[in-house]
Amino acid sequence: MATLYVMEQGCKLRKVGLRVRVEKEGEQLAEFPLIKVDRVVIYGNVSITTPLMSYLLREGLPASFLDVRGRAKGELRALFSPAGELRKSQYCLTLDRERQLYLCSSIVRAKIRNQRTLLQRYVRRSGRIEPDGALDYLLRSADEASGAMSLEELRGLEGRSTAVYFRALRRFVPDSLEFYGRNRRPPKDPMNAMLSLGYSLLLVNVMGAIESEGLDPYIGYLHSDRYGKPSLALDLMEEWRPLVVDSLVLSLVNRKVLDRDDFIEEEGSVLFKDHAARKFISQYNGYLYHRFKHPDRKEPVTLLEALQLQVKRFCSFLRHGTPYEPFMTR
Repeated sequence: MATLYVMEQGCKLRKVGLRVRVEKEGEQLAEFPLIKVDRVVIYGNVSITTPLMSYLLREGLPASFLDVRGRAKGELRALFSPAGELRKSQYCLTLDRERQLYLCSSIVRAKIRNQRTLLQRYVRRSGRIEPDGALDYLLRSADEASGAMSLEELRGLEGRSTAVYFRALRRFVPDSLEFYGRNRRPPKDPMNAMLSLGYSLLLVNVMGAIESEGLDPYIGYLHSDRYGKPSLALDLMEEWRPLVVDSLVLSLVNRKVLDRDDFIEEEGSVLFKDHAARKFISQYNGYLYHRFKHPDRKEPVTLLEALQLQVKRFCSFLRHGTPYEPFMTR
């Protein structure tokens, strides 16, 4: 099973028998067996026919819609879920401030620790001096997250720690990419363009893991429940941002898989060239199938499987009150 990414602007997706066909201006560009597709991800100006949408809904296969910059816009998904009791527990948690705070502090602590681990790896590999005391700052911040007294305090701590982390990360990014820290909407340099697209792809994967368990991705705890915002997915992807996206992007730029020539500037925004976006997505997908040892399994698992296991940990927290164990790497 695989994810079908469609990036060619002006394309149309249609169902032809038991296959999905990609067309543009009446010409067939590609065709795939539907049995091998488990998700469709559509970028920008791409249309999809009603018969294909009906098939995806009937089979419970999600379609994700992103804009041309890679920002998530929404999802096509079936209406009903058999996990009614689990969703009740999810909704009840919104009324339990103490358990919410425990969950969110665990997530934020794990995110900061994983940021610190990634930064520490690059300090060791490069032989450079620790950047501006960032490692000590992140270690203190992770400890402070465990003792936060409110969600507001926790959000502030997470924001400050992330700013320190990205400033420190600048030292390990080639100067030609002009990376001075995190910015978005729109991204103003190639590094931020890669981070933004990577986070959008990660969000799609986490959304899929959440929906497969029958949870409501729009009811979360750390992120606000603004209309149309997949708050739970954003909550549960936090600890994975440095492990999946940041790590991949740093690897790509330091191995010169992507560089400044792979991007264009348009109306104050830096965008991928078409070939570069395809290359990034290919690298991202390959990264998801990297296998490693996971404490919940005897055999090595892929990153994609690890995301699913983490959502199962969250479900156990909801159902049985089992302490939520975020995923942290060494």
